[in-house]
Amino acid sequence: DELKNYQLLCYAPSRYPIPMHLETSFRFQMKERTVRRDQCKRFWKNTTQGIFLILCLGWFFLKMYQSYNELISQHVGTQVQLVGNREVDPPAITICRPSTLTYSAKALKAHGLYVGKEETIEGMERVEENNELMRDVLESAWIPHDELNNGFALFDEVAFINYGYYGDKAIWINSSLTSENSPFVYWHSILHPYYGQCQSLIVKKDILADLRSSLSLIQIHFMQDIMEASIPSWLIFLHTPNAFGHQMEVLRIFTGRLYEFDVEPKIIKHVSRVNKPCNDEIDYKMEECLFQCLEVEYIKKYGCRSPKIAITGNASQGVLDCTSKDYRNIYPDINSDEMVLGLSELVAEIQVEDFQRDVCKCLPPCEQHSVTSGVNKDENLFESLDIGASTVNLKMPNTVHVYSEYVTYSELQFTSDFGGFLGLFMGLSLYSLHDFINIFIDFGIDMIPH
Repeated sequence: DELKNYQLLCYAPSRYPIPMHLETSFRFQMKERTVRRDQCKRFWKNTTQGIFLILCLGWFFLKMYQSYNELISQHVGTQVQLVGNREVDPPAITICRPSTLTYSAKALKAHGLYVGKEETIEGMERVEENNELMRDVLESAWIPHDELNNGFALFDEVAFINYGYYGDKAIWINSSLTSENSPFVYWHSILHPYYGQCQSLIVKKDILADLRSSLSLIQIHFMQDIMEASIPSWLIFLHTPNAFGHQMEVLRIFTGRLYEFDVEPKIIKHVSRVNKPCNDEIDYKMEECLFQCLEVEYIKKYGCRSPKIAITGNASQGVLDCTSKDYRNIYPDINSDEMVLGLSELVAEIQVEDFQRDVCKCLPPCEQHSVTSGVNKDENLFESLDIGASTVNLKMPNTVHVYSEYVTYSELQFTSDFGGFLGLFMGLSLYSLHDFINIFIDFGIDMIPH
């Protein structure tokens, strides 16, 4: 009856008047439906706005954290303060004659370069294929190709000397000095595919006894027996022994000119790098840790100990030598070329920072060694020098300055700057998106059948 009266009221209200109590009930029901619809709108608006706000805040803090870490990793917002001095280690010097030659197999063998089996070396007229492999292996021990700029090296030549990475068959030809008055402890000769004939020299510690002491490379008279007097230029690499990942100073010198190399070494101590963990042990050397990791990973890969990797830990105890007959009987399918290539690939993997941290567990030292220098050239001394000789004076103090690095650009300042940038350039877009969501919710709920 109520439905019939409602229909009659809608279609013919003047002819069929509706009782008062039915009209009141109808209006109450319509009002109740309107209230429920408004509550539904408010619920979905509040829920959507809350989810949207949480997503925006999460994205904001994530971007802020990433940007802050990137700035700190690039030494932005940091200051360095001198905290003291330390006795400096003697520098190492490497002198090379640039060369673009492709060496024959006999030349490589004559200079101690090990490229595979003996019969493979003797049976090849030239070593283009193995030469590419040797370049890959040797590049891990030298600075990048642009020798005129400062470069970084993972495994420098001093580390090769100390730890014997390539063993007896390697690239080094050991030699001793004949003169006891020489300023060098020892020197090594190497034939490098890119840099040609090179000599690496380690300076005696007492040569730095005086702040004004200088080292003249013209004292190396025996180098004239190795290098021709008519060479157009030499390359000189200066670096600190046993320092991992430090900066090398490179200088190209020409014959008949006097150069003076002023070196100022320093050590930066990281004291505020929470996001950059490091090893603060006094005797810790990262290159030694990486060599031990290389030894362990190579044994895992091939099940034998490579003669080209020095034994630095306990991992090689009881492990067969890769060149022994017992190992060849167990693994006859693995040849020497494959193992040399595997060693080159493994060296490349270890140079990746994630591999060092996650696999090798080798953190960088908490002290960063760096070297700054200035070069002086005196043209007036040209006539007083032998036309076939070059002189380089190295002036280096016997103490090194130790600096402390701390962050001056704090998290609060960064948050304020980043938030202001976000408010200025993205506020309008966020408010527009918020209004669009409200309109979409209103339209969707209004379309729901009553």
